[in-house]
Amino acid sequence: LALKSLYRAHGADRCSASAQPVDMSQQRDTAFAASLVVASLALAVLLARRRRRLPARFDLQRLVRPCVLRLAPYTFPPRFGLAEAPVLLDANENPHGSTVEALDAALHRYPDPRQARLKAAIAGLRGCAPSQVVVGCGSDEIIDLLIRVTCEPGRDSILVCSPTYAMYQIFASVNDVSTVDVPLSADDYQLRVGAILQSLTPRVKLVFLCSPGNPTGRLLRRADIEAIAAAATGSLVVVDEAYVDFAPVDDEEAAASCVPLVGRTPNLVVSQTFSKAWGLAGARVGVAVAPEPLVSALDRVKAPFNLSTLAEQAALRAIRAAPAVRAQRDRVLAERDRVAAALSAPEFASAVRRVSPSDANFLLVRVANCQLPRGVRRARRAARRGGAVPRRHAALRRLHARDHRHRGGEREDAGGAAACGRRASVIERSTRCCC
Repeated sequence: LALKSLYRAHGADRCSASAQPVDMSQQRDTAFAASLVVASLALAVLLARRRRRLPARFDLQRLVRPCVLRLAPYTFPPRFGLAEAPVLLDANENPHGSTVEALDAALHRYPDPRQARLKAAIAGLRGCAPSQVVVGCGSDEIIDLLIRVTCEPGRDSILVCSPTYAMYQIFASVNDVSTVDVPLSADDYQLRVGAILQSLTPRVKLVFLCSPGNPTGRLLRRADIEAIAAAATGSLVVVDEAYVDFAPVDDEEAAASCVPLVGRTPNLVVSQTFSKAWGLAGARVGVAVAPEPLVSALDRVKAPFNLSTLAEQAALRAIRAAPAVRAQRDRVLAERDRVAAALSAPEFASAVRRVSPSDANFLLVRVANCQLPRGVRRARRAARRGGAVPRRHAALRRLHARDHRHRGGEREDAGGAAACGRRASVIERSTRCCC
């Protein structure tokens, strides 16, 4: 308003000053310019004071970042809502427990921030150099560090292949990073390499590949991983190998671990964990094997004492007891195969549509006649009456529904789930059970 009134006054003065000497007109122009500067400064001061004014009362919604308010939290395993359950199949842990005995750590001292002993032990176990190893509080910290180091909030994105581990997208959302989803193939849960390469842009900074997959249990083909890493010249390719200790060592189409590729692939990162085969889910020890320049960047960002003394000592003792861990793994795999054979028996033909091949410590089972919420609740109650806690995955339902649409609605097999012309093959529920 002050600027407008000055402008109007100046315009009136200009109209009445045409017959006056030129020097008076110039003086008025100078006075107007000075008044304009003063008014602008006064307006800037008023706006600055208004910005510094505190709200009348505290409002958390105004304080929390919008991307966090929109975030859907991680769905914890069902066990935490139950009083007691003897057979826990919802988190894919080692049911035989840890091989680590009582620890005698000096808890009055801070742990080694470099984790030098543990890195050397991991390097010897995995066949890499200690300078290529990063240790975190579970592999979740590794995922978060990679996103924070490489992605610019509000601009960059990550690429995932659903159905997959939910924490990739959750950590991306926390850091205000978008997610590009290229689903796996619905028939064999393998990578759709062509679709992934078409989705790569300069904004995609991380490509997360889960091998063996969670919840598919399938080991990804190494040739596909190498092809993606070779083409993704602007991205890091992160292979999440949480279940790699259960995978076959020798396979014609897939190798168990991609750690040997790290030395000759500058944009490849392999993450692993001690939570599954090693029986240390409660210790929270995650590992990444990466090129040395990236390890240096991750070390700059991570907390200085991110791994407790107890966790480090437990991991060191577990590595020393590797033969006992392998014996437990063999027992788990034998039980997995026994359960898979039992579920494939004729007496379960009307209830079990498919038992997928597994390279992990769990089975992915497609169950028929659970298309209604009532059927899902009935199946859960039946499992819990037997003392078991399974876990259901809605992402697999969406994957098969999408594949069914692409096929034009045709039936995938001659099973009874597609009887009566209903879409039972589309809306059937997928359940994961850990052996």
